[in-house]
Amino acid sequence: MDRVQFEFIGNVGKIETIRQAARVFDPDLMALAGVVLSVTRDGEVTETVGAVRKADEKAVRAVRQRSSRRTGARRGGDGEP
Repeated sequence: MDRVQFEFIGNVGKIETIRQAARVFDPDLMALAGVVLSVTRDGEVTETVGAVRKADEKAVRAVRQRSSRRTGARRGGDGEP
C-alpha cells in the first residue's frame, strides 16, 4: 500500500467515527431495545446492538409511528424526510 491508500483508509475511519458520534437515538426506543453479547470460539466478545424481543415489537412500531408523525408535522405533514 502506498501513502495515499493509507491516508484514504485513515480518513474513512475518521468519517465513520464522526458519523457514529452524531447518531441520536429515541429514548423511547432505547427503553425497548437491548444488546446480545456472545463469546466466539476464540474468546472474543461480539455484540448485537438494538435487539428487540418479540413481545416488544408492537410497542416499537407504535413508537416509530409517533416519531414519524412528529417528524412529518415539522416537515410539512407528509411524513417523509
